Amino acid sequence: MPMIATWHCDIPEIVVHGETGWLCEERSVEDVACALGTALEQPDLLTTYGASARRLVEDRYDARRSTLDEVYARFLDH
Repeated sequence: MPMIATWHCDIPEIVVHGETGWLCEERSVEDVACALGTALEQPDLLTTYGASARRLVEDRYDARRSTLDEVYARFLDH
C-alpha cells in the first residue's frame, strides 16, 4: 500500500519518498495536501508505489529469509 507519512523517526525505512509513497514534513498541512493532490492527479502512482512498497517489505522483512544467525555468531565470537 502506498503511504503518505512524515520524516519522523524510522518511518523513512519503510516509506521511501518517491518510491513507496510520499514523506512530508511533520505538521505541514501544505506537504500533506500536495501529496494528496499528486495522488489524485496521478492515480497510477498509487499502483506503482504500492508494488514498490510490497517489494521493499518482502525484501527486507521476510521472516522466512531473515534470521539472527549473524547476530548470534558475532555475540558468541566475543
